[in-house]
Amino acid sequence: VDYGHGLFASRYEAEESTFLHEMANSNGYLITAMDWRGMSLYDLPIIVKTLLSDPSFFQVIRDNLIQGYSNKIALQHFAKHSLLDKDWLKFETKEIYTQPTTYLQPKMIFYGISQGGILGAGYSALLGSTSLLDQAILGAPGTPFALVLTRSHDFIFYNYLLRLNLYNNRHVRIILSFFQMGWDSVGASGHLSPPLTDENIPRVLIQAGFGDSEVTTISAAVLARAYKASLLPGHPIGVFGLSVEQAANDTFSGPKSAFTEILYEDDRQNLPKTNVPPAKSTPVHQCIRHDARLQQQIVEFINNGRIIDPCADNRCKFKKAC
Repeated sequence: VDYGHGLFASRYEAEESTFLHEMANSNGYLITAMDWRGMSLYDLPIIVKTLLSDPSFFQVIRDNLIQGYSNKIALQHFAKHSLLDKDWLKFETKEIYTQPTTYLQPKMIFYGISQGGILGAGYSALLGSTSLLDQAILGAPGTPFALVLTRSHDFIFYNYLLRLNLYNNRHVRIILSFFQMGWDSVGASGHLSPPLTDENIPRVLIQAGFGDSEVTTISAAVLARAYKASLLPGHPIGVFGLSVEQAANDTFSGPKSAFTEILYEDDRQNLPKTNVPPAKSTPVHQCIRHDARLQQQIVEFINNGRIIDPCADNRCKFKKAC
């Protein structure tokens, strides 16, 4: 499982995520991770320079993200073709079977959360025509970048930095539109546009939460439509442009790609209806990854390739998150 870290984090997020450790230990997953160049902790100086003094520097961010994709692809290739052959992954064993056994190639999974899900959407679409990626799980993702940013609680600080150089928020919107043109070459909004066909996209499981103050579920719905994902019967609220498809059962593994959301009613009501960042943060963004139902959906998807409905029997409606 290749892990994609969050905004301005690093590969060490995979070490700090205890829920990820428990999932891996219980199911025999091998977790790999690397710094996502362009949006990692070590890219903050370039980000700050772009926002404070030179917006044209965004092309450097874009180029670094392209290099970050290349780095991740190299890791994915190494994990699939060489990692399991290394001496430090060999254990002392005794020969038990006298008959030859068949070696099963492990599945290659991408699991990205927040910024890891946002960039992971473009990354998984880019790798869709290769044999390097079998499935992808995108937690709290969204697209396009300009929509995600301005409806995020985090944008309050970024907007302050931009306004040090710009007269008003109309100018900020123009700058973000220019940024979006560069982001399209690395984001899902660019990679998932035609002429890419469904056959070249891996199976994807998208998970989000109504009431998320960091990545708006509006952008997650845009991403789900781009992936031609389906809703499952227990989805708490209908989503425009997405059809409902049967979940996995004894004879059916579920839709090719699915969009699952949990509804936190109070948190959702507290978010602004207009295109402004929320004044207060909600815990929804963190709660999604720790929800036992969504974790079980991930495990079933990875282990058996089945997309189950965690929201059956109205189990995905709550007053508050966590």
